[in-house]
Amino acid sequence: MKRRLVWATVAALALLVLGGVWFIQNFEQYERSERTGYSPEALRDRYLALGRFVERMGRHFEKSGDPATLDGLAPGGIVILDRGRERRISGARMAALLRWVEAGGLLIAVPEIAPAEDPLAQQFDVARSLPAAAKKPAADTSADDEDEADAEANSPAADAAPKPEQPATSSQAPAAAGEAPAQQTAPAAKPAAAAEVGKRWQSTLYVQLPGSARQFKLRTFFPGMQAGKIVPAWRADGPEDRAQILHYTHGKGGITFVAGLDFKLSNHSIGEHDHAALLWALMADTAGPVRLITRIQVPSLWSWLAGPGASALYPLLAGLVAWIWYVAPRLGPLLPATPPERRSLSEHLAACGRAVRRAHGHAAWAERLRDILRRRLELRHPELAAGANLPAALAAQTGLAAAAVQHALAGDVRQRHAFVQAVQTLHLLLRKL
Repeated sequence: MKRRLVWATVAALALLVLGGVWFIQNFEQYERSERTGYSPEALRDRYLALGRFVERMGRHFEKSGDPATLDGLAPGGIVILDRGRERRISGARMAALLRWVEAGGLLIAVPEIAPAEDPLAQQFDVARSLPAAAKKPAADTSADDEDEADAEANSPAADAAPKPEQPATSSQAPAAAGEAPAQQTAPAAKPAAAAEVGKRWQSTLYVQLPGSARQFKLRTFFPGMQAGKIVPAWRADGPEDRAQILHYTHGKGGITFVAGLDFKLSNHSIGEHDHAALLWALMADTAGPVRLITRIQVPSLWSWLAGPGASALYPLLAGLVAWIWYVAPRLGPLLPATPPERRSLSEHLAACGRAVRRAHGHAAWAERLRDILRRRLELRHPELAAGANLPAALAAQTGLAAAAVQHALAGDVRQRHAFVQAVQTLHLLLRKL
């Protein structure tokens, strides 16, 4: 009984060993990736994968949409400036950013798509260009059609779709850098239709950075850039010699323009080709944190009032306070109204005299007294009023000087002393007659 149990146990163990050997020889464990779609966080943040990539590579990553972030940049580090900055970054803030670059910072910028203005690209004479084959006659095209074609060629859906790889020409550092550009033959045929040109631009580009032996495989971006009078330190060209990367030295730092960088670093394209590796190679020589400035916000009314609008706000606030002080009711008991002061008759007459004197009305007052004297003479002494020599007759009647009577009746009283003498004489005549 025991012998049977031992042999049964040995047989079972042998079967288990043979089954395990067969299983190991015929089955292999491996990992398989399945696309599950974007998470809600990735849908909200198109640069979520970029931030995680930079942090896992040991660099500090910051993302901001506030243009005021550019005001307090610490020396050194890298700033990745996204598009959509037209009229959202002031000229003073852009000048401060260039001073930061001049002090040793690295700025990696995405050029704006025309017709949006790009002050940063204009500073280095970088222009957006269109291939000649993509342009239509003036009667058949418009600026809206070109922008729509650009949007279709550069949309996330177009980037996510599989595209045929075609060779492109790449050139980089100038002769002084000692690097030979990697040349590949471009397609000889030039399609005339704009749609075919767009398909040809959906190709790859091999870029070799100065001082690096590795070539980075990138996706080209329609329509690329065109350098102006300022010669870049190195460049990478795509089809039809349209620049895909332009690097300029600025003081101790540098500025790199990468066409379509926002699409290359987005969640759906950063893992394609060597997009992430190229970004890491561009940042290799610059230490410090990596800052991404994207979705730049328009300053709110309150932030504007707290900043540039403060100079206009203070006078308005002062006027508002003064108006409230003027219309606000006063607190406390009311003071009794003071009854109006009644003036005497002599004060009124004195005031009238001062008013006449200031208006030079001496002659009118003198003529008024003369009329009163004539009417009294006609009533009381008609024989004197009808006489030929009235001044002499009045002088003899009253005992006054003939010259004084003559001056009182017909003299010039425009001067103050003459008026006073005439009035005194007329007053004496009226008393004595």
